[in-house]
Formats: sequence, C-alpha cells, structure tokens
Amino acid sequence: MSVDTNRPLRVLDKVLQGGLGKGNLGVLCSRHGTGKVAILTSIAIDKAMDDHQVLHVTVGDSVSDVRAFRDEVLEEIAQSLDIQDRAATLTSVERHSRIHTYRGGTFSIDRLRQTLTFAREHAEFAPELVEVAHWPDFETVSRAELEGLKSLAVDFNCEIWLTAQTRRDTEWDASGFPNILAPFEDLLSVVIALEPQARHMHLRFAKTHDRKPASGIHLYFDPRTMLLRWR
Repeated sequence: MSVDTNRPLRVLDKVLQGGLGKGNLGVLCSRHGTGKVAILTSIAIDKAMDDHQVLHVTVGDSVSDVRAFRDEVLEEIAQSLDIQDRAATLTSVERHSRIHTYRGGTFSIDRLRQTLTFAREHAEFAPELVEVAHWPDFETVSRAELEGLKSLAVDFNCEIWLTAQTRRDTEWDASGFPNILAPFEDLLSVVIALEPQARHMHLRFAKTHDRKPASGIHLYFDPRTMLLRWR
C-alpha cells in the first residue's frame, strides 16, 4: 500500500463512502490530550494540499500558535509522504488556508457566520472545510447553538469538524455512542471515538451518516507521522 493512501482524506473518504460531506457536522471525541486537534489539523492540511480552501477556527489560542502547530503537523506529513519540494507545499497550504481565532469569550455562531460572510464577500475565500478547536463543551452547549452551526454548514456549503472531550466517567450506550453527544445525535453526521493504544490512537466509528459503521475497520492515527493507517 502506498503512503499516499494513508493521507487522512483518502482514508476517511473510503470509510465514510465519500467523506463527511458539505452541510454536515463531524465530531472527534476522546479524553483530554489524546490528539483530537492534531487529527483535525491533519485533515484540514490534507484538504488544502488538494487545493481546497479550509478555515482553522480556534477558541482561546493565538493566530501565531495555531499557525506554528499547523506548520509542525504539515512538516511531519511532508516527511511521511516524502514530499521533495516542501517549501512549495507549505506555500500552497498557506494559500488555501485561513486561521481565525476568538479569545476572551468572543465566540458565537453569529460571529462565525459574520467571519465566513466577510471572507466570501471581501476576500474571495469560501472554505469547503472548517475545523473548530476548543468549542463547544458538549456538557453545556445548547441545542440551539448546534442547530445554528448545522444551518451554517448548509448555508455556506461546507463541512465542519468539531471535538468533544470525554471523561473517565463518560457513559456509552450499547452501540458505543457517548452519552454527552446523545442529545445532538440527529445533528451529527459522523462521530469518531479515539481510543489510546500503545503508540497510536485507534479510531472507532460510532456513527457514519445514517449507516452503521462497517465491520472490520482497523484504523489508527500515528502521531509520529500525522497519518491515518490501516492495520
């Protein structure tokens, strides 16, 4: 199997039979410090590498922090894929990416809508993928906020990836779906649970659109290469 087939989008498109899809919300869930943001960043980078526009949204971090982390992930991906002209790749990713941060409690769905509207109307930038780091807290977020985000994904014809933090005492139903996401299950198209193992993160697909996850999927994220791999 070629290394290129382990690129995040290639893998997710195969498992999800076409990917998350525009107008949909996807969630990566796991306990704190297990690589959720790194995986989201690698997915966004992969999209930008294919000349699609992406928006990195973060709540609490600075633009310089987000850019430094993105470039670190990109460097790992470039090494893993043995990309020769890394400067050109970085330039291409930079050209197709934007970073927007919200600090001091300034984030809201209305503000994100304003950001996307301004980018589309004044900067000719209409992201196909939006990744949101550090929001929401699914234990406190309202259904109205998630409905607003879903509407935003539809209105701007983009897919939106989120993270959810589980805890040691998080309950899971018989099908492996976390209780903290249960009130919003109908709004979420894809839910992926990350399960730490020895040197990698196993990805378990708790929901894949309206279908049950396919059996026999042995997929993991390697933090050393920033790639998804089959086992």
